[in-house]
Amino acid sequence: MPEISEIKFLKIEENTATLSWQTSLPTKTKIKILDSKTGEEIIQEDPSYLKNHTITIKDLKLGTSYSLQIFTEDEKGNTSFSSILPFSTSISLKPPVISQVRINAALIPGKIERVQTIISWQTDKPATSRIFYEQGISSKQELVLSVPLNSDLVLDHIVIITVFKPGQIYRFRIESADSLNNTSYSQDFTILTPRSRESIIDLIIQNYEQTFGFLNFLHF
Repeated sequence: MPEISEIKFLKIEENTATLSWQTSLPTKTKIKILDSKTGEEIIQEDPSYLKNHTITIKDLKLGTSYSLQIFTEDEKGNTSFSSILPFSTSISLKPPVISQVRINAALIPGKIERVQTIISWQTDKPATSRIFYEQGISSKQELVLSVPLNSDLVLDHIVIITVFKPGQIYRFRIESADSLNNTSYSQDFTILTPRSRESIIDLIIQNYEQTFGFLNFLHF
């Protein structure tokens, strides 16, 4: 029979728990995790036959008490199981860390030209998504305009903005907050939105108009 030993919790965080253990024979693993309050059960499996095991349990609730039990099976079908192990996920007061900010702006053709701006970023913990912005450049700290708050708690964030005007400068700032409302703000970013390419005739006429402002030219 495979024997289970050296069970250790390597890390317990808000939504995950990582533990390791050893078995006397190569075994595959099933772990049953039970929410001590609601009775909700999570099952996580590793089909690899190993003697040194490490697994990260995901999709846990923060600040919640759980119990888990390890079940193993060797290549001959012999099974064993561990004792029931209690643990609790942590509550962190640290705000999420914002990183990997990317900006992509493109012109949307039509009778009225619009700009579609896609802003994406990552956080090190599940968090909400929102962008604050203003047109032009100023030294004011506050940005009064914003897109609607996306309250989904995610690690990979995408916000699409379609209210920016072509050929304008905008300043924006990212906001992300975790489930306890610990909030982070990014540095301020500046973007010059694209505008349609002007024809050679338009550029020549503009050049003449700037040089000889008193002359009127016909636009063809």
